Amino acid sequence: MGSRTSDIVKGVIAHKKIVYFVVAILVALGIIGLFYMNKDEFPSFELKNGLIVGVYPGAGAAEVEDQLTRPLEDALFSFSEINRDNTKSYSKDGLCYIYTDLTTPASMKNEVWSKIKLKLEAAKQTLPPGVMAVAVVDDFSAVSSLLIALESSDKGYSEMKEYAENLSILLRRIPDMANVRIIGTQDEEIAVHVDLDRLSAYGISPAMLMLDYQSSGMQAASGDFDTE
Repeated sequence: MGSRTSDIVKGVIAHKKIVYFVVAILVALGIIGLFYMNKDEFPSFELKNGLIVGVYPGAGAAEVEDQLTRPLEDALFSFSEINRDNTKSYSKDGLCYIYTDLTTPASMKNEVWSKIKLKLEAAKQTLPPGVMAVAVVDDFSAVSSLLIALESSDKGYSEMKEYAENLSILLRRIPDMANVRIIGTQDEEIAVHVDLDRLSAYGISPAMLMLDYQSSGMQAASGDFDTE
C-alpha cells in the first residue's frame, strides 16, 4: 500500500504540467457552470408542518386537556394524511398547542391543510362555549423579504396610514408579491372629558349624556375592574 502511494506521488511530481492542466480545466468548468446553473435569490421551502392553537380562557390545564386538546386531536387524526408519530400536544391553563406533520408530498400540503381547517372549524361548534378561538398556522415558509419604514416630521398618523395603504395597494400589483402587511398603525378615538359641575348647572346627568352618545352610535367601555 505504501509503495503504491509513493508511486502515485512520484507520478504526479513527474507530470506536473498534466496535473496543472487538469486542475485548470476543472476550475474553468466550475466558473462556466456558475453562469449557467439555476439560481434563485429567494428559494421556496415547502414545509409540511403545522401548529394548531386553541384558546380557552379561565380553564385549567386538566380541563383544557379533556375538553379542548383531545377533541382537536380526534378531529386531526380523522385524516390519514396526519403523521401521528410526529404529532405532539401541550395543554396549559387557558391554552393548548398541537404540533403536527403531514405524510403527503409537499406539493399537496395546501389542499390537505384546507380540508383540516374546515374540519377544525366544524369541530369548534361542538367545543364548550368558553372556547374563544381555534387557529391553524401552516405557512411556516413565509418570510419577510422586504421591510419598508415610513416616517415624517410634518404628517400625522392618519396621513401616514393613508400613505401606507396606498403603497400596499401598489406593492400587491407586483406578480411575485405574496403578502403585504401594515404594522404600527394607531387606532383613532375621540375622548370626551365632562365637567360634572357644569352638567349639573344645565340639569343634565351623566346618564343622559351617555344615552345621547349611544343613540348616535358611540361605543363606550363597559367599565373598570380594580382588584385592589
